[in-house]
Amino acid sequence: MQARQSTTGAGDDPLGAWAGLPVGFRFPPFDATLTAERQARYHRLVGIGDEVFGEQADASLLSHATVAVLRPAGLPVDGRVLLSHDIRQTRPIRLGELVGMQGEILPWADSPRGRIVHCQFRYRTAAGDEPLRVNMRGLLPDPSATPGPRPAPPAEGAAEWQPVGRLPLTPQAVAAFGAEVGNRIHDDPDFARARGFRAPIAQGLMQLMALYGALAREGRPSRVTFAARFLRPAFWDEELRLEADAARTRYRAVNAGGKATVAAAASDLERV
Repeated sequence: MQARQSTTGAGDDPLGAWAGLPVGFRFPPFDATLTAERQARYHRLVGIGDEVFGEQADASLLSHATVAVLRPAGLPVDGRVLLSHDIRQTRPIRLGELVGMQGEILPWADSPRGRIVHCQFRYRTAAGDEPLRVNMRGLLPDPSATPGPRPAPPAEGAAEWQPVGRLPLTPQAVAAFGAEVGNRIHDDPDFARARGFRAPIAQGLMQLMALYGALAREGRPSRVTFAARFLRPAFWDEELRLEADAARTRYRAVNAGGKATVAAAASDLERV
C-alpha cells in the first residue's frame, strides 16, 4: 500500500462520495496478506514484541485492511470516526499466507451527528476457507448538523480491572500508524479542532491492536470473537492504561482521567 493523499478538505462534506452507496455495494477485492516486516513495524508502534504472535498473523492488523480498501474504492476517509469493530477469527493465519478480502455495505443507520455506515468484510484464502470476518461501524459526520452534546458512552458494568499494559500515544506514533490509509483527524490539528476535538485523535484500530496484543500475551488465539466499542476519543498526546478482568474476557483502554476510551469483549476463545 502506498502512503495516502488527502482527498477531502476541512470544509468538504465527507458524505458526498458515500451517500449513493446502496446496501449490498461491494468494495474492490483487496490483498490482505500480512508480511513479517509489516507486522513488526506496526507492533513496534503499540509495544507488542515479536514473540507475542511469532509466525502467526495478528488478526487485528489484518483487519486494518478494512480501512485501506476505502481509497481504491474512491471513498474519502478524512473525518470518519470508528464506532465499533468486531473480529471473528476461526483459525490461526500464518504470516505470508495468501488472504484476500471482500467487503460490502450493510444497512445504514441515522445519527444526530451524521450517518452510520455498517460494513462486513470476509477474508478468504486460496484454499477457499474463511478464517476471518470483520464487521465495522463508522460515523460519517454531517457538517451541517447542529453541534450538541455527545451521547454518553454505555455503562461498562462492574468488574475488577487488572493492569495488562500501557499505550503511550505520541503525535509521531499516531501519524505513523495511519500513514498508509490516511484520515486527517489523526494527524492534522486544525482539521481535528474544526471537528470539535482539542487535538488529533488516535486511531481506534491502534487501540484495538494494543488490546488484542494483551489478549495474545496470555496465549495466541486460534479462535475468538473480539468485539470492540469505541467510547470516547483518545488524543495523540495521552497515555492509556490497558486493563482486563480476572477472567481475561473483557479488555479496555483507560485514559489519565480514569475513563475508558475503548471496551472489548472476547468470546468463543481457543488458544494455540
